[in-house]
Amino acid sequence: LLIDDMHWADPSSLELIRTLILGAKNPFTFLFTYRPVQPSHPFLQMIQDLQHTHISKTEIQLRNLREESVRELVANLLNIDSRKERLLEREFRNEMKECEEVKDMGVGKEKSIIKASCNCCMGSRRNKSKSK
Repeated sequence: LLIDDMHWADPSSLELIRTLILGAKNPFTFLFTYRPVQPSHPFLQMIQDLQHTHISKTEIQLRNLREESVRELVANLLNIDSRKERLLEREFRNEMKECEEVKDMGVGKEKSIIKASCNCCMGSRRNKSKSK
């Protein structure tokens, strides 16, 4: 049984999970995921309390992915050739750099210069203001 985001678990949910763990008759695996929390977090306290029973525990700590691994994962998920992905990233960076340059030039000047020259980030702001 996989239960995700245990760092958000409330006391009644933890009590239910504790009951399920202690009541499992056959060999049963519970897999919990949670973000780093303080040692006093109720979920960790529950796990610590259960160690005094016949329950065995294995903890696996995951580290952040390297930037290259994230790129590869996204490229695979979106079915993008890694060369195309690098080109898109370079184009995005160039566009953002140009956007910043245009903003710097437009300080104290007419805003229409920025809007006309910088659709990359101004468009998202316009969409947000229209939705309000």
